[in-house]
Amino acid sequence: MYQTDLTIRSLHMLRTILEGESLPSMRLFMVHGYSLPDSITDLLFFSKKEVIAAIADKAFREACDVLQNRFPAISTLEVDLFSGWSQSAFDGYMSARGISRIYKPLGTNFELKNRNSFDFSRFYKKSGLETIEFGHVRHDFFKGSTTLVDLF
Repeated sequence: MYQTDLTIRSLHMLRTILEGESLPSMRLFMVHGYSLPDSITDLLFFSKKEVIAAIADKAFREACDVLQNRFPAISTLEVDLFSGWSQSAFDGYMSARGISRIYKPLGTNFELKNRNSFDFSRFYKKSGLETIEFGHVRHDFFKGSTTLVDLF
């Protein structure tokens, strides 16, 4: 599992992870924290796919396709929303998807592009899952990298 803010900048950090991994096959879940709407009407018409399409731009979706093609070890790349507010909701989400490892970039501030977006990294430590922190990422490079060409 890799937490994302649905920007190309977060994919740069993911590329760093993938270049260091030597797994024969991996299912990769890129997850964005998103609070569900409060009104019943909004909940009736709520769609994860529509929210992801609204927050993630076309360049992000294209970059995900490029990553999946460039790294054949990725058998599945899924972009999803996590909308829980408790540790048990997080644990249930991870368990239901069979996620056993969390990749966490050090010193990264996610760009919360929507008022309903939130950072759920506080649940990592208590989850008991293997959390791989990586650092020494060139932050100055990632601040300005917002195009698909910059990813490679």
